[in-house]
Amino acid sequence: MERPQKGKALDKEQKWLKKLEMLEETAKFYSRHKLVPEYKPRLTEPMPYWKEFYRQRQALDTATLDKEDVHVFAYEPDEYSSTPNTGKRRYVVTSYAQLWHNIQYLYKHNQPATFYEIIPEGAACKLYFDLEFQKEFNPELDGVAMVTDFVKLVCSKLDQVYNISCTQKNVIILDASTDKKFSNHLIFNLPGAVFKDNIHVGEYITYLAVKLSLKIHLKLIHNCILEPKCTAR
Repeated sequence: MERPQKGKALDKEQKWLKKLEMLEETAKFYSRHKLVPEYKPRLTEPMPYWKEFYRQRQALDTATLDKEDVHVFAYEPDEYSSTPNTGKRRYVVTSYAQLWHNIQYLYKHNQPATFYEIIPEGAACKLYFDLEFQKEFNPELDGVAMVTDFVKLVCSKLDQVYNISCTQKNVIILDASTDKKFSNHLIFNLPGAVFKDNIHVGEYITYLAVKLSLKIHLKLIHNCILEPKCTAR
């Protein structure tokens, strides 16, 4: 039995309203997220190359097999995306030059985005650290001063172990702090030196952690000599 014309008309109207709602949401998204202009490299710069993946393994395989000088970066869609958020982390394969082109444009239009380079297993890499703490539970801590002291410690140990001289001028400090969390990402640009791979970086960080723990323990013992009531463990 054929449905009445009035029922069919209501169905069409509901479909149209739903489609209109989706178009309005898309329009709102693009009003907040400006489209990055086309990357037009100079003759000496890498060719345009931008491929996105949902799986890290696919991105790494693409970067490895491709002849272009490209790298893999991760980002959160709610921070940066050319399409409405799907809620999944994405991986981009592109060149440093094209990524920098995108980041500069977004920053100028108040759309700062954070990309994290994925270092392939076995690849040479720079020494890097992610330092963070919750402000709510550590109100007395001065994160900036702590990072300065930490850089001095790392540089002193690099000089002792590898005879590599460095200062804070050799360190890129990326601030990702929020109202709730202090967060700094440190990248050490050591003059003429990188680590063989992530495993060697991890071994050096373990060495640092042992030295730092020993230093803190000795300081506690020293304080206890001055203050008999305290207990060093």
